[in-house]
Amino acid sequence: MMNAHQASCFLITALLLLAGCGEARQPSVQEQRASLIRIDLDKSNPEKLLRYYFGSYGTPEPQDPFVAGVVRTIEGTHFLDLDAFEKWVPWGRAELEASAKDGLLEWDELAAFWQKTYYRARSFPDDLSLFRASLAVEEDPTTWFETKVVGVMSTHLRRISVSRDALKRALRSYRENERRLLYPIGTTFIGGQYEERLLVETTIMQKRADGFWDFFIYGPDGRLIEQTSAAPRALKAPTQCVGCHFGAKVFEPEKSFPGVAPPGPNGPRAIMVAEDLRRSDIVRYFDEHRLRSDGVLGLYGTLFTSDLLHRAEAGLLSPEEREILDLLEVK
Repeated sequence: MMNAHQASCFLITALLLLAGCGEARQPSVQEQRASLIRIDLDKSNPEKLLRYYFGSYGTPEPQDPFVAGVVRTIEGTHFLDLDAFEKWVPWGRAELEASAKDGLLEWDELAAFWQKTYYRARSFPDDLSLFRASLAVEEDPTTWFETKVVGVMSTHLRRISVSRDALKRALRSYRENERRLLYPIGTTFIGGQYEERLLVETTIMQKRADGFWDFFIYGPDGRLIEQTSAAPRALKAPTQCVGCHFGAKVFEPEKSFPGVAPPGPNGPRAIMVAEDLRRSDIVRYFDEHRLRSDGVLGLYGTLFTSDLLHRAEAGLLSPEEREILDLLEVK
């Protein structure tokens, strides 16, 4: 039998052992589930970026990766679930695993992966002619609304077209959508960049099923390319498109419109429209460029509405167009 001193020592030892067990390190989330890789973008709105970029890989259409379980938020930390992602993109898992440093995916690693694989995941038509053929309407003045711009993106003349039907639908639902210009799914902006009437490249912005926009580019030969080549600098799609469209910075010439924008370091900046469309009241009404409710940088709703008002004064509106102005309550 133990004497009192031995019993006391045994009790103390037992308590120390129990205390040690209580302080044992708990396995991390990633140790509990090996398919999870921690994400740290170090960006101001990581959830939106993760929804856009990883949502691009959804099948058969882009979808919210958080809802699909591809991206998970656990105790305030974001994780990529490789098992779930592999069901979308079987060929992407190995590359993401190789990119992860010590079980971590940071912005540089993910941006490189997205830049390398985005076009493949989205399966854009290889040729501009094939893309044009895929559109529901032809690109002509009666069905498309064109804006001519020289600005911060390029020193080339940019002729940007969007279907009039998409503009009408966005304007009709403007007040219903709490004074936001939201375009219907499938809306396409086609930006042709010209140098002395020669088409040097074509940028495409197309609204997809999850409400975000795809960005892709065709070169002078009409073939799909991953970055612009027009001056002043090359821009990669989608990573360098998303930054501006998701951001809050205002750009010229939209910033100064309806006034004349000052020249920039690379030349003039201007929206080339008739004076009749430079309506400060409509610019203020939409505040379109600053708000960019749908991630669109241009003043398309503003200019289209100004054109409707101009034609209304001449008695040239259709009943449908008259109804749009009545819904907007502008005169």
